[in-house]
Amino acid sequence: MKRRSHAEYDDQRSSGADAGVIELASRRDNPSANVDRKYLRERILAAFDQLPEDQRQVVVLREMEEMSYKEISDVLDIPEGTVMSRLYYARRKLQQLLKADAP
Repeated sequence: MKRRSHAEYDDQRSSGADAGVIELASRRDNPSANVDRKYLRERILAAFDQLPEDQRQVVVLREMEEMSYKEISDVLDIPEGTVMSRLYYARRKLQQLLKADAP
């Protein structure tokens, strides 16, 4: 007969504002991962800087400000189709730049 091991549930650890939050401290404490993240961030920012201004605007509004296509359209006073087109070409260009720059 096989025995199953089980851990005791701790009510105090799973209640309150932190319930369900997974601690990622081990990643922050890993120097190699920190270097990798810093390198990736620098590559992304360098690629982002190579985008035309109109494409950078829509990427920032969509990805960082989390605006809808309609909101971006209203803010920039352009059709929603233009917003979608600029995002498409910006993302495609970023992929190409990051792929070309991959180690």
